[in-house]
Amino acid sequence: MDTDRELALMFKALSAPARITMVQLLKNRSLCVGALAKILGITPGAVSQHLQVLKAVGLVEAEKRGYFMHYGLNVKTLARWKEVLEEFLTAPEALETCKLLKPGGGLCVPVKPDAKNRKS
Repeated sequence: MDTDRELALMFKALSAPARITMVQLLKNRSLCVGALAKILGITPGAVSQHLQVLKAVGLVEAEKRGYFMHYGLNVKTLARWKEVLEEFLTAPEALETCKLLKPGGGLCVPVKPDAKNRKS
């Protein structure tokens, strides 16, 4: 999977504050829907919907224990996401200079539109 697509899926999966809180909670131990609902103060149905999003991207795994499903983090996916995010958030040591800058610094040179590409 290409990195840009992977990042977009990660950000989309974590775009809800409740899902971020769930990931934080599941880092410590696996929990059932009822426990997550009580901790988060939302309905079990809402928890299930959030868990489906996290399961769809492979971040959460389910395990049946007795009558209940317990949800925990997929450590392989978590490690991969950490790697991808670290690469994404690491700034280069030196930035490339803008090709639109005048020699010696100064303001950017305005780009003149190509007559062929100009809309009428």
